[in-house]
Amino acid sequence: GEEARQVVEAIPEDNIVAYRP
Repeated sequence: GEEARQVVEAIPEDNIVAYRP
């Protein structure tokens, strides 16, 4: 998601959920 771009740019949105706190 766009919010995730602030944390990781290389991680797919589908997998970003695993990187969220």
